[in-house]
Amino acid sequence: MVKIASYLEWKFLFILAKNKNGLLTKETIQGVYDGSLFEHLQKKHFERKINEITSI
Repeated sequence: MVKIASYLEWKFLFILAKNKNGLLTKETIQGVYDGSLFEHLQKKHFERKINEITSI
């Protein structure tokens, strides 16, 4: 049961935080442990929204 839970946790992280090349970077993995992952994802999402708005 623990193996399934840990697999799903890493799979969810991969889907959520992979880069445009489909890889998890060292910084992303460190962000999981130091708590900065969601700040990084929020910044990336905000930049994407700004680019969409300015390209209209």
